Amino acid sequence: MRFGSSLLAIFCAAGLIACGSTAQEPQARIDLSELEWEVRSGAPEAWNVNSEAQLDSANTATGHRIPINPAKVFDWQAGHDLHHVTLRAIFPQNDEAAQADLNSLANPALALSGIGDNWAVYLNDRLLREELYPSADGDSILNSRYKIRTVIPFPAALLKPDGNNILTIHLVGHAPAPLTFGGNFFGLRFQSGNVIGDSTELQQEQFQFPRLVLYSVFLFFGLYHGMLFIYRRDDRYNLYFSAFLIGMAFYFFARSNYASSLLLDQRWMLLTIFASQILCLSFFLGFLRSYFPIGTAQRPRIYWVYALHAANIIFFTAMVLLSYRYYRSLLLAWYIFALPQLIYAVVYIVRANLRGIKEARWMVLAVGASVLFVVWDMLDTFYFHTNIRFLEYAILFLVLALVAILAGRFVSLHGESERLNLQLAKQKDSFYRFVPTEFLKLLQKKDIADVQLGDQMRGKMTVLFSDIRNFTQLSDTMSPEENFEFINDYLMRMEPAIRRHDGFVDKYIGDAIMALFRGKPDDALRAGIAMLVTLRGYNEERLADGLIPLQIGMGVNTGALMLGTVGGMTRMDTTVIGGPVNLAARLESTTKRYGLPLLLTEHTVEALEYRDTFYLRIIDRIRVRGVQEPVLLYECFDHDPAQIRDGKLESRERILEGMRLLHAGEVEAARTIFTELQQALPEDPMPGIFLERCEQAELKRGSRAV
Repeated sequence: MRFGSSLLAIFCAAGLIACGSTAQEPQARIDLSELEWEVRSGAPEAWNVNSEAQLDSANTATGHRIPINPAKVFDWQAGHDLHHVTLRAIFPQNDEAAQADLNSLANPALALSGIGDNWAVYLNDRLLREELYPSADGDSILNSRYKIRTVIPFPAALLKPDGNNILTIHLVGHAPAPLTFGGNFFGLRFQSGNVIGDSTELQQEQFQFPRLVLYSVFLFFGLYHGMLFIYRRDDRYNLYFSAFLIGMAFYFFARSNYASSLLLDQRWMLLTIFASQILCLSFFLGFLRSYFPIGTAQRPRIYWVYALHAANIIFFTAMVLLSYRYYRSLLLAWYIFALPQLIYAVVYIVRANLRGIKEARWMVLAVGASVLFVVWDMLDTFYFHTNIRFLEYAILFLVLALVAILAGRFVSLHGESERLNLQLAKQKDSFYRFVPTEFLKLLQKKDIADVQLGDQMRGKMTVLFSDIRNFTQLSDTMSPEENFEFINDYLMRMEPAIRRHDGFVDKYIGDAIMALFRGKPDDALRAGIAMLVTLRGYNEERLADGLIPLQIGMGVNTGALMLGTVGGMTRMDTTVIGGPVNLAARLESTTKRYGLPLLLTEHTVEALEYRDTFYLRIIDRIRVRGVQEPVLLYECFDHDPAQIRDGKLESRERILEGMRLLHAGEVEAARTIFTELQQALPEDPMPGIFLERCEQAELKRGSRAV
């Protein structure tokens, strides 16, 4: 989404430029670059501005065309002298068609594409604009008023309707500084854009708001990448590209007429124009090498690149410290060092593309176009003087290429992120199959990664142990594959019954299940009943397939226990420790002795919230290894068929009576009760168990009598 918004902003800026640069067919114009100019050393006052006859007087150079550099015209020696120069041109010089064009202008204006340092413009001896800021002693100028793309409206009445007009320009500037050449910013600098035409048209052509929008886009992207670097310090290419775009934004703004109109002294504007080029090239090379690393081990071969970067820093420092009169000479000298860097940029990005860096192909054309336009700017600055520049479009193309790269990288990373998230989700699900989420909640951990060795908690819980009867004999009849298929089929049927009643499986121990219930003990009891009901349906399927039905035993106990993690440096597991856990395990094995599938202790029965909703009966009081006091055992028989359940319910009190008689030594009375109960409900194993105890009690009594 953010890349789409960025692309939209860039295309809108480009559209504004296109719209802003599209104009209707222009009205009549006089191209001042086609006129012949007379150049004379001195101010207009010394030339008698009203006398056309004196244009060919001594100390005057004739026949010059724009661009005009007074230092070259008069071949001044380097120094610090301040010179006054007057330029004059006559138009339309008896050209009837041109005179008709002038007469058609209702709101004329003069457009100059580049003029400096200080200057004043006269038309037919009438001052149009003055930008003169001499010092008190007249030996220097206080403020440079070098102007780019300036428009000077004037009344149409100033133009002679039937005669030649005299345009006079008074220039003030210094001779070339020592060790420099070319006259700095003194004169009419550019060949194109110097015309007299309709004021509205010329001001519309100089209107640069669309370009200002584009420069703002460059600045925005520069700040954006700067913020990215702040949050991601390892991605140094964000820093380089941020500095490059911000520098280019300042460079383009400084070249606009907005900058020249905002600043009284143009030296800061000139410093920005010239110095920013040096820094931006270094930043751009740093961006290429950081964003497209080609991993060469031949480091000595790039030492010369560092040397060129050092040269860039030296030239930049010189521009900051020296007078603006040295800028053009410093820039031309720097161009000698810049050309190898530009060639290196092209070669580097081509090599990155050949090395198989897919994103580099987007940058090959952008870098190539940028380098070509930079070379054109170099040539135009010192040779052609057209002031026609294309670099801003190359930078736009460069930004678009990078946005395309970032968009592609974003899509790729998004896809990779989704894949990794899916993989992590699968891994997390796998982890949670080994370590239940309920276990993490008990340890007050949000994620399995937060679990540390030794984490623990203590609380009251209900433990349920379950095991398949005679599993060893059953397992011996199956292959390994059949064994695991059978166990997993069985466990997959049992586990949902536990989860439905707010419990969770802590461990699978072969065919055995250890489940924990943090809530009411009622949940554990209901889960055990549900497991037995599920087993009944499973056994019907096994019988239909000709297989032996299964029998299971379950022991349920409630009490305070400890839950936590144990292990070593490379292996860790969760576990539950405490007497209630051991008692539940012993109770599960005790079910074999009684032939009953679901037994629970008095601790669980006493903690039941809805005890009356279950079918319970006391079956025995036993001693368990590790437990000091005898434990009262209960059977839960909700799962039994209705006939058996009703029989157990009716015999519940008589079994208790028989147990009391047997404990009191009245063996015959107890035997009578248990015999009646066995005959009444043969499916109940408890009367038979107690009859065996009666026989054992008789044997003990007989042995003592002997």
